Amino acid sequence: MKKIIAIIAALVVSVSAFSQNYQNAIGLKIGYDVALDYKTHVSSSNALELGVNLSGMFQKNGLGLLVSGFYTWENQLGGVNGLSWYAGPGAYVGLFLGDPMAFSASINGMIGLEYKFSGAPVAISVDWTPGINLTGIAFSWHGGGIGVKYTF
Repeated sequence: MKKIIAIIAALVVSVSAFSQNYQNAIGLKIGYDVALDYKTHVSSSNALELGVNLSGMFQKNGLGLLVSGFYTWENQLGGVNGLSWYAGPGAYVGLFLGDPMAFSASINGMIGLEYKFSGAPVAISVDWTPGINLTGIAFSWHGGGIGVKYTF
């Protein structure tokens, strides 16, 4: 029993020992949406990511203005310094400015990879944010993108 407790304690310490290389970041994410993102770490392995998104810029059915929020868990990936994976729940809410104008809300998940460059205040990321659209009750596979952030 003592060995099991010791193993569990070692796993908890190793996961919590992961520390991000920055506290806050602001940047641009391009994918299905174009988003201005702000990320802040609430602990050594948890972050809150907020965004203002222009959605459907390349679609004919109207432009959407959405806000997003995600809570993610982060862990270092494969012992590579600066490389981490993250995943967590979130949501989008906003308006599509087409004809007719439409309200949109969805519950989403986020999964991705991030690399923080050593010695530079820059991080790059790639993620996917599939979800359930609550206004049309449909699965949405698109979302996420490639991001560049200034870290501080």
